Amino acid sequence: MHNNHLQSEYNNLTQRQISIKLGQFSHANNDFTQAARIIQSNPSLKTEENTEVLKNAFQSISLGQNSTITTEVPDLDSEKLNQSNQKYSPTTTKSYKIDSKTFNSTLTELIHRLLSLLDDDYLNKIVQMSFFDSSSQNSLNALVYDDSFSLIQTIKYKLSQKQNLQDTHFTSIILLVVKTLNLEQVTIKKSAESTNIALDSSSKKTNNTNNSIYQNFVCALLEILEIDMKVSLEKSNSFLSILTEVWNKSIAINDEMAFCKLLQAEKTSLIYYKISKIYSDSIFIVLKNSKSFSGTVRTASAIFFSYLFCYGTRFLDEDKKIQIIQSAIKILSLENFNYYDIFVDEKYLSPIISFEHQSISFNKSSQAPRYLLELYHLTTCNNEEVSAFSNVLLTLTLEAFEDKSANSADKKPNVNFEFLVKYSTRIVSTWLQTGKQIDKAKGYKALCNIFLSQNSKLGSNILSEALTIESLFDEYENDSMQTNLALLCLVDAIVNKSEYRNLVEEFSYDFLLYSISINKYSNKIKDYDENLASQISIIGTKILCKLAVSEAPQMQGAANKDSNSIPQNKNIIEQDLLDTYSLILEKKIDDNADMISHIAEGLGYLSLKSKLKNQISASKVIIPELLSFIKSAAEKYKVNKNKILSIQFALVSIVNNLVYRSPILSEDEEAVEKLRNAAVKKGNTEQDKKEQSLLKELESAKFIDLRCASLSKIHGLLEFLALCSQSKNNPSDNIKDSIISIFFSFACVLEIRGLLVQYGCVRSIVESASVFVDNSKTYPPKEYTDKRDFQAAHTLAKLSISLPPLIAFPANGQVRINSLICPFLKLCSYSGNDMLCVFEALMALTNFASLPFDDNTPEEETPGYFIVNKYNGLDIIEMLVLNDMCMIRRAATELICNLSATVEAAFLYFIDGAEKIPTIADMNDKAEIEKITKDTNAPFRSHKLHLLAALSDIGLESNLSLENSINNDSSFDPRTALAALGTLATLTREPRAAKFLICCHPRFLDILADLLCCKSINFMHRAIYITFNCLSHEFSQTSQNFSKNLKLKSTIVSLATSKPSTKALFSDFKPATDTNIAIQIKELAEKSAVYLK
Repeated sequence: MHNNHLQSEYNNLTQRQISIKLGQFSHANNDFTQAARIIQSNPSLKTEENTEVLKNAFQSISLGQNSTITTEVPDLDSEKLNQSNQKYSPTTTKSYKIDSKTFNSTLTELIHRLLSLLDDDYLNKIVQMSFFDSSSQNSLNALVYDDSFSLIQTIKYKLSQKQNLQDTHFTSIILLVVKTLNLEQVTIKKSAESTNIALDSSSKKTNNTNNSIYQNFVCALLEILEIDMKVSLEKSNSFLSILTEVWNKSIAINDEMAFCKLLQAEKTSLIYYKISKIYSDSIFIVLKNSKSFSGTVRTASAIFFSYLFCYGTRFLDEDKKIQIIQSAIKILSLENFNYYDIFVDEKYLSPIISFEHQSISFNKSSQAPRYLLELYHLTTCNNEEVSAFSNVLLTLTLEAFEDKSANSADKKPNVNFEFLVKYSTRIVSTWLQTGKQIDKAKGYKALCNIFLSQNSKLGSNILSEALTIESLFDEYENDSMQTNLALLCLVDAIVNKSEYRNLVEEFSYDFLLYSISINKYSNKIKDYDENLASQISIIGTKILCKLAVSEAPQMQGAANKDSNSIPQNKNIIEQDLLDTYSLILEKKIDDNADMISHIAEGLGYLSLKSKLKNQISASKVIIPELLSFIKSAAEKYKVNKNKILSIQFALVSIVNNLVYRSPILSEDEEAVEKLRNAAVKKGNTEQDKKEQSLLKELESAKFIDLRCASLSKIHGLLEFLALCSQSKNNPSDNIKDSIISIFFSFACVLEIRGLLVQYGCVRSIVESASVFVDNSKTYPPKEYTDKRDFQAAHTLAKLSISLPPLIAFPANGQVRINSLICPFLKLCSYSGNDMLCVFEALMALTNFASLPFDDNTPEEETPGYFIVNKYNGLDIIEMLVLNDMCMIRRAATELICNLSATVEAAFLYFIDGAEKIPTIADMNDKAEIEKITKDTNAPFRSHKLHLLAALSDIGLESNLSLENSINNDSSFDPRTALAALGTLATLTREPRAAKFLICCHPRFLDILADLLCCKSINFMHRAIYITFNCLSHEFSQTSQNFSKNLKLKSTIVSLATSKPSTKALFSDFKPATDTNIAIQIKELAEKSAVYLK
C-alpha cells in the first residue's frame, strides 16, 4: 500500500508541470520537492527516467526575485557530497560571526536553489572559461577554484556546520559570478554567429530571459554575496576591488565585448539591479567603517554614480529605480564621502538632449556629466515617489558643492562649485532652448527643484549666468499649458527668495494675470485642458498672495524711478484673491489634493493681512472646507500622505496667523519698530496714519478675541488642532509651536477655556512642549528660556484660574495638579515685558494651595508641600511681594496667606529668627521710636514679619473700599493689605510672632490702632483677631505695650461695649453678609479687654 502511494505521487508530476505553465511556481515547487523526497526514500523509483523528469522540472522553475521556494531539495548524490566535505573542511582562515539563524536559513535556501539549477556540463563550461587574458598574471587568478561545483558543495557543508564563508570562498564566488556572465556572453555571440545574426539588443532580449537558468544562478550567487558581505568590512573591500578591476578591464572576447556592456543589456535588469545594489552597499560599508577615502572607493564611486546609477535609473522599473536612488542617498549622507570631482569630471560627459536623439553627433558644449544630467532628469519625472527621493538626493549633492570656503579667511574659490554652476546652467539652458515643449517644461522643473533645495546658491548663480528673470517670460503666450504650469511652479519657488521678489513682481505680473484668468483664453489655446487651467489659476493666485504680503524697504535712488514702471503691491487686490479661493472651495474640489494644497498655502499668506483676518475667521467656507478635506482625504481618496500633512500644516498656519497676539514690546523694541516703519516710509502722510490706526485696531485684543470666538465655533476645529500635535502623529517643531500659540490665544478668551479642556487640548499642550521636564539641580527653578514651553505653561495657568483645578486636571488624568507646580514657579521667575504670566501663575498656585484634601492624603502629596518644601517656592514668592506692579504684589501676598495657613514649613518660614530681634524698652519713648524707625539698618527690618507689617499699614487717607478700581501703578491696594493681615492673623498664633510685632516693631501698635478705627469691617475683623492672638500669649511686656497705647486700648474697649450691628462702627456694613463678622469682632474685643485688665 505504501508503494502504491509513492507511485501515485510520482504520477502527479505532470500536473505539477501544468502549474509551472500557469505561473504557479511556488505551488509547483512544493509538489516537486515532495516528489523528490519520495523518490529519495524509495530506491526502486530512482530510475534514470524519473530523475531526468524531476531535474528538468526543477530547472523550469523561476528562481528570480519573486520566487518563494523555501523547501529543502534532497541531495541525490550523498556520496559525492561527503567527498567534497572532506576535501574542503574548515581551516584556520578568518571567518565572520553574524546571526546564525537568519544567515543559515537564508543561505541554505539559496544553495539548494543553486543545486537544483545546475548540472555538471554547465559547471564544466564555467570552469573551462578563462575570464582573464592568458598573458595576465593578475593576483585574482590564484583565487579561482578549478572546480566550481566543489566550491558550491563546500559552501553547503559550511552552512550545515553553522559556519560563515571564508574569505577565499567569498572571493571565489565573486569570480564565479563574473565567469558565468562571461560564459553567457560567449554563448550569445556564438549563437548569433552560427545563425549569421548581428549581436544587437534584440538577440540579447531573446537569450537573456528573466526565467533563464543563467539569470537564476547568477542572482542566487549575488544574494549569497550580499548576505555574507554585510558583516565584514574586508569582504566589502574585496567585492569593490574585484568588480572595479573587472569593470575597468577590457574583456578578451574577440576584442570587442566588455563586462560593462553585458550589464547594459535590456533583459539583464534583475542582475544589473542586484550588482548595482551590492556595489553601492559595499561603498557604504567601506566608507562608514573607515576614515579615509581610498583610491578604490573613489574609482568605485565614479563607476556607481557615472554608470550603474545612470543606467539603472534610466532602464529599471520604478521600484528598483527607487532602491538605486535610496542607495545613492545613503552614500551621500556619509560625512567622509568626497565626491566633488567625480560628479563634474569631463571623463563622464553625455549628450544633454534626450536619449532618442543620440544618433546626432554632439560636441562638448552640448554635453554634461552623466550623474548631474540623470539627477536633474529624475527630479522632473512624473512619478511622485521617484521625484521626491531624487530631490532629496539633489539637496545632498548641492549641499556638498556649496562654496563653504567663502566664509573662511583665505577666501579660496571652490573650483568644483564653479563646474557645478557651469554644467547645471548648460543642462537647464539646453532644455529651455531645444524648441520642444517637453524639454522646456523639464528645464523649468529642474530649475524649480534647484531653487527649492535648502540653502542652495546654485539657482541664483544660474540666473546670473545665461538666464535672467526677464527672459523666462518672453514666450509664455506661445507655450503649452504644461510648460506654463512648470514656469508657474518655478516662479512660485523663486518668489520665496527675498532678493528676487521685486524682479518677479516687475517681470511676471502680466504672466500671473494671464494665469489667474486663463479660462478666458480657452479658444486661443490649442491644448486647453480644464484641469490644467484650474491648477494654473490656483498657483498663479497663490503667487499673487505671496507678493501681496511682501514688504521691502525702499533703497536710495528708488524715488527717481518711474512709479508706473513697477506694479506695486497695492495693485494686487487682496479681496479679489480671497474671493477667488472662496469660490473655488465652494465647488467642493475634494478629489484634487494638489489644488487644495496650493489654495491652503495661498490662504496662509492672505491670513497675514490684517484687513482680511476677520473675514477669513467668520467665513463659512474657507476653514470648514479645508477641514472637511483633511478629514475625508485619507479615507475617501488615494492622497499622498505628505500632501495631506502639507495641507494640515497650512491650515494650522492660517489659524495661527488669525489669532496671533503680538508680544508686548519694551521701550527699546518700540524704538526699533519706529525706525523700521520709517525705513519703509510708513505713517508719513495723513492717509498712512489712518491706515496704521485701522491696522492697529484690527490687531487689538478686542478683535483677536472675536476671531478666537468665531473659530472656536467651527465644528471639529479644536479636535483637529488637538490631534495634530499629539505625539502619535509625530508633529514637527513648527506644528508644535503653532499649536501652542493658537491654544494660548484661545485661552486668553475666558469663554473658550472650558472648550479647550473638553476637547483634549490640555493633553496636546503637554505633548507639544516639555513643561514637565525638570532638569533643575537646584531650587527654586529658573525662568523658561524656551518660548514654546513658556507659552504652554502660561496657557495651563490661564486654565487653572478659570476652572476648578480638580475638573481641569483630574487625579486620573494625564496632567496632575502637583506636576504643574514647577512650571508655574518658572513662570513666577519671568523677567520679560509682559508680567501677566506671573500674576496668573501666582493665582493658579493660590487656587492649588486652597484645595481641600481628605485625611488620607499625606502632607507630602499636597500642592502646598510641593510649593514650599520640594521647590523652595517661597524664595520666589517673597521677592514678588516687593514687585513694582500692584496686582503681582497682591497675588503673591494672597498666596503667602494661603500657604502659611496650610503648610507648617511656610508658617515657620516667616517666624524663624524672630526671637533674635531685640525688644524696644519703652514704646512711649517717641524719640527712641523715631530713631529706630529712621534707622535703615535697624534689626527689625531684616525679618520677614516686617514685610507683612508694612503691607498691613493702611495709612490715614487710604481708600479701603474693595470695589475701588486698582491698576498696576497703584501705590496702595486694599486687597493686598487684607491678605497681609490675614497672614499675620495666622502667624500671631505663635508667641514669637506676637512678641516681634508688639515688642520689637516700632510701628505695629499704631498700625493696629488705625485698623481698628478705619470703619471697614474686613480690616477691623483681621486687626482684632491679631490683637486677641497677641494678648492671649500673656506676655507681661505685650500687655503693658497695649495698655500704654491709649488710642489702641480705648478703641478695644469701645468695640467691646458697642452694639455689633451699629453702622456707626462700620461704614461698609452689609447686614446680609457681615452680621456674623460684626458679632465675632465684638466677642474678640471683649476677650481682649479682659486681657488688658
